[in-house]
Amino acid sequence: MLAIFKFIFLRMLGNSRKFSSVLERAHYYVISSKFPGASQEQYIDLLARFRPSNLDLPLRRFGRGSDGGYVLLDAISPNSVCISLGIADEMSFDEDLSPLVNHIYMFDYSISFPPVILENGSFHSLRVVPAITNDKREIDVETIFGKINSLTSIVLKVDIEVS
Repeated sequence: MLAIFKFIFLRMLGNSRKFSSVLERAHYYVISSKFPGASQEQYIDLLARFRPSNLDLPLRRFGRGSDGGYVLLDAISPNSVCISLGIADEMSFDEDLSPLVNHIYMFDYSISFPPVILENGSFHSLRVVPAITNDKREIDVETIFGKINSLTSIVLKVDIEVS
């Protein structure tokens, strides 16, 4: 999961330094709860060491050919779930992935309903935040991951614009 997170994180890095910083903190928050003792700086240093490499493994593009599409390893387990953060009006990734996974959890506070209803999907009009708040319109990253069995493979898609 960390490699997929890093791939998507790098894709967003050029779009918004501010959001990237929030995302770094959010992911660190989840990791630090599992591995206490590591500082945020140590985690960010570790994350920065990840580099793309050719593993000679089959890859597949999900989603449309431009914005909204992502390349993943073509070995997704049917028991996997997808956490899809950021929908707006572009769901081609979720639509392509839907037949291959058990469930897709979609989050986007900027819309009330998804543009397409997926049979194995659930949509939540909530803002994803790095830490727990008392605002009922927000959900933190740890709560999202806490709803999923720890043995389940997760595809994490993050495409959130700063607001």
